[in-house]
Amino acid sequence: MTIAIKKKTPARKRAISPNNSTTTIKARKPHSPHFKDYEMQYSYRQIPVPEGYLNMLADKLVVWAKEDEESLVLGQFLKEYNVTWQTWKRWKERSPRLNEANSFALMCIGVRREIGGLKRKLDSSMVMRSMPNYSEEWQKLTEWYARIKEEGHGGDTRVIVEIPETPKIEDKKD
Repeated sequence: MTIAIKKKTPARKRAISPNNSTTTIKARKPHSPHFKDYEMQYSYRQIPVPEGYLNMLADKLVVWAKEDEESLVLGQFLKEYNVTWQTWKRWKERSPRLNEANSFALMCIGVRREIGGLKRKLDSSMVMRSMPNYSEEWQKLTEWYARIKEEGHGGDTRVIVEIPETPKIEDKKD
């Protein structure tokens, strides 16, 4: 089955079907090399994302991280905009501005979580376990603790002290 195109218009094409009737179909525009597609979470459609959208998202991320006291996990922001972690990672690689905003947001979230743990507003054990995701200093500290534990310098150490026998002293009777 072949379709012959009669006349091209900028947005539509005219085609002749096998039974010689004319059908109008939409022409697809080729994607610009300046766009990267992402898949919508619910419709699974590929949507092109311009650089301006990524810059707008970077600005909103900075404001969200600074001003929203309930922002404790970056996933909250991604959920709000229906963005998956894989898409977020691709966008950060593509946009230096978004990557910088992401670093700033992680720092803000990390500070908020650390202060919340210190003031006992948040569960300090949970905060302590996840802080390496938000701070390079915490990541270095965690690696240092792991290295010390591997080398055998950390954890419980048992010390056995051998006490030599001493001669028994008899009680003096007066």
